[in-house]
Amino acid sequence: MKTKTFPVEKRDIISLFLTVVSLFILSRIGILGGFNIGFSIGCGIALTIGFVYAWKKESTSKLFSVILYLLSMALVVSFSLTSDAVIKFCTIVYLPFVCCFLICNVSNNITLKQGTYKSFIAMLGKTIDGTLVKLEVTFKSYIERITKNKSKNAVYIILGIIITVPLLCIVLPLLSSSDIAFGSLVKSIFKNAGLLVLSLIITLGISPFVYSFLFSMRKQSVEDFVVKPSKNKTPNILFNIVLSAVSVVYCAYAVSQLAYITKAFAFLLPEDFTAAQFARSGFFQMGAISFINFLILSLTAMLVKRKGRKIPTSTKGLLVFLCLFTIFYISTAIVKMLKYISLYGLTHLRVLTSVFMVMLAVISVILLLRLFITKIKYAKAVVLVCTISLLLVAAVDTKTVIAEYNYNQYQKGNIQIDIEQIGTLGVSGIPTLIKLTEDDDKKIADGAINELLYRCSSVYENAFDKEETDEKLAITKGMFYEKNLSWIKARKVLDEFIKKNPSLDRETFDEYYYKTYLSIEEEELVYEDSVIE
Repeated sequence: MKTKTFPVEKRDIISLFLTVVSLFILSRIGILGGFNIGFSIGCGIALTIGFVYAWKKESTSKLFSVILYLLSMALVVSFSLTSDAVIKFCTIVYLPFVCCFLICNVSNNITLKQGTYKSFIAMLGKTIDGTLVKLEVTFKSYIERITKNKSKNAVYIILGIIITVPLLCIVLPLLSSSDIAFGSLVKSIFKNAGLLVLSLIITLGISPFVYSFLFSMRKQSVEDFVVKPSKNKTPNILFNIVLSAVSVVYCAYAVSQLAYITKAFAFLLPEDFTAAQFARSGFFQMGAISFINFLILSLTAMLVKRKGRKIPTSTKGLLVFLCLFTIFYISTAIVKMLKYISLYGLTHLRVLTSVFMVMLAVISVILLLRLFITKIKYAKAVVLVCTISLLLVAAVDTKTVIAEYNYNQYQKGNIQIDIEQIGTLGVSGIPTLIKLTEDDDKKIADGAINELLYRCSSVYENAFDKEETDEKLAITKGMFYEKNLSWIKARKVLDEFIKKNPSLDRETFDEYYYKTYLSIEEEELVYEDSVIE
């Protein structure tokens, strides 16, 4: 049986070329450049090309697609703003999902009851179909294009490549020798032939799947990925029994712990509880109960036998209580965390858990509203909430916020400053460490200087290198795609600090290192010898 192919137009050929080029840029200066400014550039170009190519006039959700595109681009840009590895990892994991959801929407390939959980199932099915099943179709479509009276174009394309390569070999050296900044940029890109080869391998590895997905989304007619509804829905009595039992337990728990929960809202710490135990218990309880409640709510909504299109009133009432209890319980966990933060300041984990709890609370409110207003497209709303939540912690540079908040609270006398904790924030903590070097408390000031000397090597390859030549500076600027805004800010304030403190140099750093860390190693060796003896 002959495989069905799609007609290949000029637009498709241009998009293929641009997609491959953008993926190469993404691989070289983005993935191999450390997921910083280069990743924002490469991924932004690739996402824009895919969005424009997949756009269809008949799309039924243009406004949503544009909003989601702008939010996705903001997520991509966040890689150039922050040095937070955890946030970058979470964003990298989330980006493929939101990009696939975006392309499926803008190409009008999700139309079956769009806005419910079936949208996610349709998106998953379309993505698998486009990247794997339609891969052969995409390849054969282009072969057919070349073999059917289009061979001359293929010859001209090959000839153009043959002419371009030697021409660039002449032009690039001339431009590089005429300007040191451009020359350093070219050297930084081409200095390692292994990275170029690896970039080509990555590009050739992912391009067929990425383009096949875009091509199939563009070419397919408006059709639904059929999510067959269950014909034999489960009677609501089964779900009512389960929901009633859970609700009784929740009510009993709320009554038995009424004073405890009230204290959470009143900012009072229960007896025999530290603030850390108080906050951690609230978070873990919240996480487990929210997961269980979302699971019960989802299964009930999907499987319960409906009256027409409506959930039976008794079942809906129990689901409403489930949502309300979830919102209330998340609220107590948030307040407990606020109590903890007011006593000890911010940390990376406290910020992330707080944002996560607020995100769950908003999702719970959306699901609650969906029970009363069936027109709410909750799938779209959930995607937007998750994207915005991740964007907030990515684009704001939470580590800088943590350092500045803790410093301000310390200045007001509300908390004790933890210099080592500021140091663990990496380049984002350097500006705050510099502020602490001028603290009235000599112990704090000396500790900040020591921590700064230890951490500054993340900004300077050689700590406090005062003999940086113009060529080195140009190379540093040429490697801009391997940097981010947090690094640039830290470098700027560190330069100013060095000018104001000429007595601090590399020798000071080495002296501090030998004095502090070698003495620790010697103590450990003495301890180990005593244990052996």
